[in-house]
Amino acid sequence: MMTYCAMLDQCSVVVSADSLPIHICSALRIPLVALFGPTGPRQTGPWMARAVVLTAKCASPHSPGYEVRMIDWPPRPACTSSKSMKFSTPC
Repeated sequence: MMTYCAMLDQCSVVVSADSLPIHICSALRIPLVALFGPTGPRQTGPWMARAVVLTAKCASPHSPGYEVRMIDWPPRPACTSSKSMKFSTPC
């Protein structure tokens, strides 16, 4: 396990399925792309890394479908200038 963590620590970015590497990368704050199938990233996804989370569109009618979610650690302050709010607020 120590060797595996040391190997991941040498990476600039990691691409991994929903498994142990995404949690190690979260703990080590390594940027990552996390790939999810039928499991939900809200329950088992990375919690502390700069990450892009990709989930597959599943056949289930209850599936949220394809989702891309950006996580940035530490969180950036929200941009609330009137110019940016104009583009994000429905008319």
